[in-house]
Amino acid sequence: MGHGLMVGTTMSKRVLLLLAFALGGCTAFAGADVPEDSPRKLSKGGSGGTGGDGGTGGDGGGSGAQGGSSGQGGLSGSSGQSGAAGTGGSSGGGSGGGGTGGGAPLGWQGPFRVAQASLGSEPSNFADCGGKQGELYVEGLEGLPACSPCACGVMEGGSCIHGPVEVALGNQQCGNAQVIQASQWQNGCFDFEAPANGDISGRVQPGVPVAGSCKASGGAFQPGQVKGQALRLCEGSAGAGEQRCVLGAAGEACPEGWPQRREVSRNFVDQRSCEACACEVASPPTCGVATVQLRFVPDCGSDFGPLPGFGPECAGFFHALTSPQEHWSINTVPIKLEAPGGCTPKGGTLQGELTQEGPATLCCATP
Repeated sequence: MGHGLMVGTTMSKRVLLLLAFALGGCTAFAGADVPEDSPRKLSKGGSGGTGGDGGTGGDGGGSGAQGGSSGQGGLSGSSGQSGAAGTGGSSGGGSGGGGTGGGAPLGWQGPFRVAQASLGSEPSNFADCGGKQGELYVEGLEGLPACSPCACGVMEGGSCIHGPVEVALGNQQCGNAQVIQASQWQNGCFDFEAPANGDISGRVQPGVPVAGSCKASGGAFQPGQVKGQALRLCEGSAGAGEQRCVLGAAGEACPEGWPQRREVSRNFVDQRSCEACACEVASPPTCGVATVQLRFVPDCGSDFGPLPGFGPECAGFFHALTSPQEHWSINTVPIKLEAPGGCTPKGGTLQGELTQEGPATLCCATP
C-alpha cells in the first residue's frame, strides 16, 4: 500500500505540472517530482509578471504595436519554484519620415508657395501675396545679345592721285623717258625746256587711290536683354500652378521630402556694355584713267586747244619751236573717282557679365 500511494502522489504532481504549462506557458515547476525529504525545499509559486505597455507611435509614423498580454501567474504547488515574470510588450513604431505637411526642416525657411513667370513678362500683380508683398527671386539667368549691330556709312574723303608721269624729249617713242619727280611739280604743273627738234612723247602710270573714312554707327547697349524666370514666394498652401518649397543657403543639399533643387538669387545686376564700333577700310576707291595735258607755253599758262595729252599708253607729238630755248609745260588732270571704296565694321562686342546677388537654394516638394 505504501508503495502504491507514492506512485499515486507522483502521478498527481505530474498532472499538475502539465496543467500549469497549458494554462500560463510559464516555467513554474510547482509539481516537480522531488522527494519530501530533499534538502532543497521548494517555495510557493509566484505571480506572473505584468505585460509591458505598447510603445507610442512616432510623429507622422504609425501607431505603436499593442503591448503583450500579461504573463500567467504560476500555479501554486506544495513546494514549487516561483513563477518567472511575464515578457513586456514590444515598443511602438519608430518616428515618422520627414513629410511636407508641417513646417520647414531645421535651418530652412518656409514652406512657401512659389509661382513663376518669364522674367520681364510678369503680371502687374505678380508680387502680391493676398495683400502682402511676396519675396521675389530670379532663376536661370542668361544674357541675350544686347548690342545693336555695327554699321559703316559710305566712304567720304577718298581720292586718286597721279602716279608717275614719264616724258621723253626729242623722240616720239618714249625712248629714254624720264620720270618727272615729285619735287618737280609745282601745284600740278611741270615746266621744262622744249626739245630742239620739237619731238616729245610720254605716258602716265595708273592713279593711286587714297582711302577716305567711313562713319561708324551702332554698338549701343540695349538693357533688359536677360532671359530667366521670376519667382514669387508667399506663405500658405500652394495653389494651382504653384509649388510648395523651402528656402535655404546657397549650395545646400535639399532635405528629405523636398527633392527638387533650384538655384536662385534675390537680384541681379547687369554690368554688361558694348565695345565701341569702328570702321576699317575694306576696299580703296576705284580710280579712273589718269591723264596729263601738254601745253606749248611755260608754267601751264593759257594755250589754245585742243591740248594734246598723255595717258596709260605711250603717245608722241611734234611741235615746231617758235623761238630758241622755248619752254613748254605739263599739267595734271584730276582723276575721276569711279567708286568711293568701302569699309567693314568692327567692335560692338558685348563685354562684362550679369552679376547675381543674394544666391540661395530653393527645394521643392514633388507635385
